[in-house]
Amino acid sequence: MERESLYLVLCLHKGKSFFSHIIQWWTRGEYSHASLILPDKRHLEAREWMGVILHPSFTMSKNESIDFFRIEINEEQWAKIKEMIEEERGSRYDW
Repeated sequence: MERESLYLVLCLHKGKSFFSHIIQWWTRGEYSHASLILPDKRHLEAREWMGVILHPSFTMSKNESIDFFRIEINEEQWAKIKEMIEEERGSRYDW
């Protein structure tokens, strides 16, 4: 029986807010935020003043564009990622 492939989706956000533009200027990059869509469709991100949060699903804002990159992972990597999420969930935002 063939196993279904597992994927992370790396989301690189190009925000249009004043704060996003400051981040892009300061980092000299085109992105202001990064997040992950997990194989189980939950959405992981760290937000200023909120810390590391796990959403039940991904929702795209009208005030940004996002580049998506799909990364194939195996079962062992997924297990380690889930452990890391539980360790980091609720942690403060790391400027």
